[in-house]
Amino acid sequence: MNKSSYFATPFITLLLFSFLNIYSQSIPIDSVNFKLNRAEIVEFQGRRCLKGSANWKTSFKNGIIEADIWIPDVRSYPGIDFRVQQSGQSSEQIYIRPHRVGLYDDALQYAPVFNGVTCWQLYFGEGYNSSLDIELEKWVRIRIEVIDEQARIFIEDMKTPILFIKELAHTPVVGDLIFNGGRGNVYFSNINIQSTDDLDKVEEHGILSKNNQFPDWQLSSLQSNESFNSNQVPTFYQNFNAGWEDIEADKTGLVNISKYRKNEKDLNCVFARSTFYSDKEETIKVAFGYSDAIKIFLNEELIYSGDYAYRSRGNSFTGTIQSKDTLYLKLEKGINELFIASKDQFGGWGFRFQNNKPIQPIKSSLNPKIQETWSKKISDFSPESALYDEKEEVLYVSHFDSQKYKKAKPEGLISKMSTTGDMLDSLWIGGLNAPTGMCKSGDKLFVVDRKELVEISIKKAEIVKKYPFPNGTVFPNDITVDKKGNIYISNSDPSVDAVDIFTLKKGKVVSWMVSDELVNTNGIFCAGENVFIGSREGSKLYSINLLTKETVEIASFGSGIIDGIRTLDNGGMIISQWEGLIYYLSPQGDVTLLLDERGICNTADFEYNKELSTIFVPTFLGKGVKAFKIDWSE
Repeated sequence: MNKSSYFATPFITLLLFSFLNIYSQSIPIDSVNFKLNRAEIVEFQGRRCLKGSANWKTSFKNGIIEADIWIPDVRSYPGIDFRVQQSGQSSEQIYIRPHRVGLYDDALQYAPVFNGVTCWQLYFGEGYNSSLDIELEKWVRIRIEVIDEQARIFIEDMKTPILFIKELAHTPVVGDLIFNGGRGNVYFSNINIQSTDDLDKVEEHGILSKNNQFPDWQLSSLQSNESFNSNQVPTFYQNFNAGWEDIEADKTGLVNISKYRKNEKDLNCVFARSTFYSDKEETIKVAFGYSDAIKIFLNEELIYSGDYAYRSRGNSFTGTIQSKDTLYLKLEKGINELFIASKDQFGGWGFRFQNNKPIQPIKSSLNPKIQETWSKKISDFSPESALYDEKEEVLYVSHFDSQKYKKAKPEGLISKMSTTGDMLDSLWIGGLNAPTGMCKSGDKLFVVDRKELVEISIKKAEIVKKYPFPNGTVFPNDITVDKKGNIYISNSDPSVDAVDIFTLKKGKVVSWMVSDELVNTNGIFCAGENVFIGSREGSKLYSINLLTKETVEIASFGSGIIDGIRTLDNGGMIISQWEGLIYYLSPQGDVTLLLDERGICNTADFEYNKELSTIFVPTFLGKGVKAFKIDWSE
């Protein structure tokens, strides 16, 4: 017996369907069975009918829904909603566009509802909509078969579904069932509902491989409308405070923003990002689609901007995602970041990327292992840099005062801590503005302040000299010393002609290097015959020969600020990004993620103690220091 057949004898039907775990009902049209939201019960063309929209009062998950439907020849969107939850904020919808019947291939539409938004623009093409050739203003039989994540739609006595949805957008759940009467001028009659889990499923074909999708998407909280207008990625403060949440693309590569965010007045923008790895410089081909407006950045460079909103390109333009546009992404060796700014208007909100080859996620190995050993809040300011003094066996920590310009006198300071987290002297050196990087040369501690390089006698615990920075210096930042005692200072200035590295020479701070390759430098560290430095553009790490100044790019970190750099005895390195990431860079140039503290705290200019195998991390906005022990054993 066909599971979708009608049954003349209710008693036999009930017994048979009970045996097959099927509960079948031919539903009388009355107020006992239906909640008449925007509907009325009427007699129409000799039938007892629902006119308008009504809820069936029994829940539904899997089974068969059948009804005769009479649709007027006017623009409306009648259909059937199932697995409805949260008062209609979440559901699966099947509906008809009468004004497109017999004309277009989207006259019959599947669209999920997320956060009260019918996401029809995001679900377009094979498996989501189809053409439909029916007579309007006549009774038409529709049958919907639902089994777990699949649904099939039949019209009249079709043996093959006119629309097969192989991947419904929601997780299968029990929910309400709504007969949606469009604008109230649609009629339903001869309603039959069979609840059953005993329907055949069809094997999936054509689903995009997860390996060909960008991994590990993160989505920000809602942002102001103005956030979309910039042609640059957000500032590091805005990025850190963006309220990032881990999300996942579906099996087709679609990131449905409507699933996670419901826009509000003046807050209809979000950011999304995916970081991934490439073991070489290469160019990959990416098909993409989006709705409504988007800006795409690769490694902080704007590579695409477009508006695909409803009617944005003419009155007949629907703005549906079709993944027919193409990008060619030029990847760096190392970590790359795809950053999205997206704005919503109508009909669903999201984007899809489909790559022509597998994408590598960032390596996050168990070896080396890293574990937090202690965490201490130590300041009302922002701890920015940590430095270990082997002779004194203490940690120096600089405290950056971001409110320095509002104060009558400087309040920035240097404190001393033990390697176990005890505060030894909370105000070891005061009277600084907003100190950042530190290095030790002999018995002197050199500290970068806003207007001068400060020399401190460690023995006397006092400032002994100040070396002014050249006029126009924007933000001197980190500092290091080579084996000969020469000092080098990075300069976080985005200007093209800015000095990239300063040095202290004959008692004066002077330019040591201006390079076309370096922009807005920060983390800096000397080892052997080279100085290593982080450049803000593309978050790239460079090696510079101290004698010849030959500059070599070592690795890309996609985006963000390279804040801390330390070398290891094996030729590898530990790299921190201010945003909350710490990486291990192998001697072969491979990058492994050690720590992800994004959204928890910053990972500023850290110190590494190889005897303790411990890194000491100033948390900046977290107002403290954390210690992490690394296990390098295989």
